[in-house]
Amino acid sequence: EPQGVRLRALRDARDKLSSCPSVARKARSSTDSAVTESPSVSSAALCVSLGDLGRPSTLKITSPAGNFSLLVYPDAYVQVVAAVDYPGWAFTGSGRVRGRVTGVRADQRVLLSVYNGCDDQTVTAHWIDWAGSERISPNLVCTPKSTQTELTYILHNFGLRLSPQQQVVLGGVRVTERPHHTGGRVVVFVTRDADPSALDFRRFAAKCKEVMETVGEDQRDPPEESSRQGRPPAPPPPSANRGKFWGS
Repeated sequence: EPQGVRLRALRDARDKLSSCPSVARKARSSTDSAVTESPSVSSAALCVSLGDLGRPSTLKITSPAGNFSLLVYPDAYVQVVAAVDYPGWAFTGSGRVRGRVTGVRADQRVLLSVYNGCDDQTVTAHWIDWAGSERISPNLVCTPKSTQTELTYILHNFGLRLSPQQQVVLGGVRVTERPHHTGGRVVVFVTRDADPSALDFRRFAAKCKEVMETVGEDQRDPPEESSRQGRPPAPPPPSANRGKFWGS
């Protein structure tokens, strides 16, 4: 009998606690927190460590508008071309992957972000087509202290210029391989610094990590999930000036 009384008392206490609004809210909030904090595949894919970034590719730029530095993360995945070599490089045009590619290398998507660290200049990025013609209309327009991102593919060439005249070429950028460890994300920094070797790379790596996580994942279907046949299309020009190129 004492055991039966004890069991009834425990059941009564449980029922009272369940009916208490504060306890119910706390229980629900603990459950929600557990769901939110459990890492999913997509959230894990967004995580980029500073160790993954390492040192950037750098380029010292001397131009009529002053001295600039170009930093590109991650290194070894991007070709950076100086302004003096730009005309001949741009003339070769964007590249294509030849033949059938399977496995990891079949994913050729790239998220190209340009961060303009200048206080007094606007930086533009122009796609160069397969014939070597550079579009007049920029794909990206980065006002001072801003970041813009283009959905593109490996082997596509982009020219970086100063706006609004766009006569000053800062250099060229081509992603040669998709950096899978960053989810295909590449970040280009343009700064007013005269000597890139004197820059604090740790500070830029931290900013790069922030930019990559803000950009997030590529929302385009990966090759294995896409029903589209043939080569991926070129990045669309952003304005109504379709088909207009430098020198045309």
